[in-house]
Amino acid sequence: MARAVVDNRAQKPARWAPYMMSLPGLLCLYLFFIVPLVTLLKIALSVRVPGGGTQVEFSWEWANFSRAFTDFGSQLWRAFTYAALATILCVLIAYPIAYFIAFKAGKHRTVLLGLVMVPFFTSFLLRTIAWQSLFADEGPVLGVVNRLHLIAVTDALLRIPDTLRVAFNLWKAQVQARMISLVVRSEAGDLAHVSDEVHLVDAIEVHTEAVGRVLSI
Repeated sequence: MARAVVDNRAQKPARWAPYMMSLPGLLCLYLFFIVPLVTLLKIALSVRVPGGGTQVEFSWEWANFSRAFTDFGSQLWRAFTYAALATILCVLIAYPIAYFIAFKAGKHRTVLLGLVMVPFFTSFLLRTIAWQSLFADEGPVLGVVNRLHLIAVTDALLRIPDTLRVAFNLWKAQVQARMISLVVRSEAGDLAHVSDEVHLVDAIEVHTEAVGRVLSI
């Protein structure tokens, strides 16, 4: 009887062991997921302070969401469409691979699973640069398209609708105006830097190949 009581007392601290071990993960989840999510929601429900530059004031402005679909409806629906297509392609590609690894790979299962996991250990920046290399003008994709004289495909990639052209010019004007407004609040040594930034933005043209491809998405 006494031994059972002692064992019961020893088991009580052990009950809290899983929760204590999960505290670091919960803390990271709170700091790097919940806090940014709440901050983003707070900004989405805020209104811009008149004359405050980038300052906003929280006011439960739910109309921001409907205004976003009114002003940027085509861009949002295009983003949702691309996300849905990407999800469907991922399922169509990943499910057969997962089925093969799970039931048909045999002794090569560990190697194949490792090959699938390797890209997740690569920096997102490196993966982005890799995609840029693949779709460069003389890269594996567009290079082959150009050699096959499929000019219509590359022209479609570089097509810039008039609405996006107007939006780009408006964005550039807003960025330049914002930079110029910084001159009033800048130190003397910062004026040259602000001037250089204004000239850099002014040099960007909608006909620039990189800009054209981004705007044509």
